[in-house]
Amino acid sequence: MEDDDAPEDFNPIEIVEPWYDCFVESEYHKGLNEQQKNQSWGVIGAFASHAFDHIGTQPKHWDVSTVEECCLEILPRKITADSSFFEAVGPVLAAFFRYLDAEKLLPKAGKLASFAQKISPRIVEMADDSSNWGMAKTLFMGAIEAGVDVTDQEALNRYMVQCNQRLLPRQQQHYPDAPSPSPAYHPPVPIRRATPKLGRNDPCHCGSGKKYKHCHLGS
Repeated sequence: MEDDDAPEDFNPIEIVEPWYDCFVESEYHKGLNEQQKNQSWGVIGAFASHAFDHIGTQPKHWDVSTVEECCLEILPRKITADSSFFEAVGPVLAAFFRYLDAEKLLPKAGKLASFAQKISPRIVEMADDSSNWGMAKTLFMGAIEAGVDVTDQEALNRYMVQCNQRLLPRQQQHYPDAPSPSPAYHPPVPIRRATPKLGRNDPCHCGSGKKYKHCHLGS
């Protein structure tokens, strides 16, 4: 469900962060294991940001369909992270929703908690299946597997050129009239800046859901 009442500069993190600050002091967060605690803000921030950016749903309107689409489609397609992140998504969101339900901060949050817990294994399966990855994630995962430092834009560009060169013979076989890419071609890819334009408290550009100052600032 898209929210037509959201202002143009609406940032869901401004709503979710105060909830999270109280959540980490609650019994619900304390019940998570250490891995889940370490991933908790990344999971919750990524869920809130992607639910709004890609579905158009503000936190106050989260429902089961929001959780399903975001956790089973959007996060596996968009987020470049190892298995520990996706293993934490279901349990962390379930605990967070239980907290919101107990504090009466979100209507029917208890139902969201049950659903998040139920689909937890499927979240991991979807994230592990490379056929579900978007182009940017496929690029980054391939680069990481190849040992490329993805924080180095020049190294990432070289990797992309190599990928294009490997694909060129197949492209020419099926599309003989297609123009050949220039060896110097640098395709558009997500850039991890050493000195970002993002504010310190903005969501990090990598999609982790963390504040920039707690994630890639200074990397």
